[in-house]
Amino acid sequence: EFSAKLFIDDVEAVLEDFKGQDYRLASPQQKEGAEDALAAYFRDHFKLSIDGESYGWNWIGYECEEEVIWVYLECENLPEKPLEFGLRCTLLTDLFERQVNYIHFKSGDFKHRWAFNADYYEDALRFPE
Repeated sequence: EFSAKLFIDDVEAVLEDFKGQDYRLASPQQKEGAEDALAAYFRDHFKLSIDGESYGWNWIGYECEEEVIWVYLECENLPEKPLEFGLRCTLLTDLFERQVNYIHFKSGDFKHRWAFNADYYEDALRFPE
């Protein structure tokens, strides 16, 4: 499972730019439309690969907590012993040049952390054998 913690106002601004519509993520009345837009944005800006092949993820949903939004994604049916895990993360960098996205990855006892930004947005790591 992946989780992302982002500032609500930044996400609302990027969704307005992405979809040309104003969204209020914390509004229960706009939840369904906002969730569809947010999932589409993540599909464009959060890409995974395993052993060099594109790999999908499932949208779980989001929740708001004061000034931040938590987004949840999951991967199913992962290979038992992948050799390489790739990630391309351009979340919010299309609107905020100085955006930094901290991504945490864990597989068994193996952990890794990236700090992606507008210039460094793609990387792959090799699993220890």
